Amino acid sequence: MESNDQKKPLTASDLDLEKLEIERQKLALEHEKLAVERYKAKLTAWSITVPIVAATLAIAYNAWNAKQTARAQFQLQAAHYMMESQGPVEAWAMSQTFSKMFPDYLPENFGGQFNPETDFMNYGPGLRESKRELFQVLAGRCKTQAEIITLYAKMNPTDAEWLNESFNMKLPVPQTTEKQYK
Repeated sequence: MESNDQKKPLTASDLDLEKLEIERQKLALEHEKLAVERYKAKLTAWSITVPIVAATLAIAYNAWNAKQTARAQFQLQAAHYMMESQGPVEAWAMSQTFSKMFPDYLPENFGGQFNPETDFMNYGPGLRESKRELFQVLAGRCKTQAEIITLYAKMNPTDAEWLNESFNMKLPVPQTTEKQYK
């Protein structure tokens, strides 16, 4: 009697079927390995791409920021030259010249709000000091405050308005023609 525990001898077709099943399992394992390799390749690509994009964005921001800083410094330097000019008309002329020479670096209205006839006291190196000296000279020659201010206003007619406000006087204020400066 043969026992059921004993295996039947394998036939060639059974061996072929078993080999085929093993090959299928190997193929499935290779597919899994291939999927893992694809995932690793994607991760590697992202790990390279993200820092490159971040570095590119940082460089672009730094370049933009440097350009904005240079533009602001240029505008400040142009304003500085205007403030150091010898007089209000020269300051106004500089603003117009700078605006035409450097339209990409200065705003369209650069110096546009500046009126050389009314903004005289705010510009020029030593203007306040020279005006103070003029007041001192006039004070040595004139007898009254009103006489000093009146003579000063005749020498500097563009200052008549602020003199009127400061000293509560009624000096004639020249009419400005802003069109000649536009």
